Amino acid sequence: MALSWFDLTEVRAYAIALVEDLHRVKAGGSARGDKMAQTGKRMEKLLEQASAFENAQRLNFYKKARLLADVREGLTSKGWVAADTEAIINQLLTNRLRKAPK
Repeated sequence: MALSWFDLTEVRAYAIALVEDLHRVKAGGSARGDKMAQTGKRMEKLLEQASAFENAQRLNFYKKARLLADVREGLTSKGWVAADTEAIINQLLTNRLRKAPK
């Protein structure tokens, strides 16, 4: 039971997939010449999916912290500007990973 509290297998896999999707949306949008609003809507949809993942998995604070750290590290390794990376992390932290009141 206590070991499952530290199991990051699903969290790490999801973080990798989220980084790939965010990078694909950003790179694809700029390559196609999409407007910022279109790219923003696509990213917002991905962030909503991250919220759904968090709610479905009922992540504890350790797993949430690892998810945020892995996303930050992944976006940085993809060459994202620090301000863009921090904007995504702040959205995940303040709006997406907070539990909804019952």
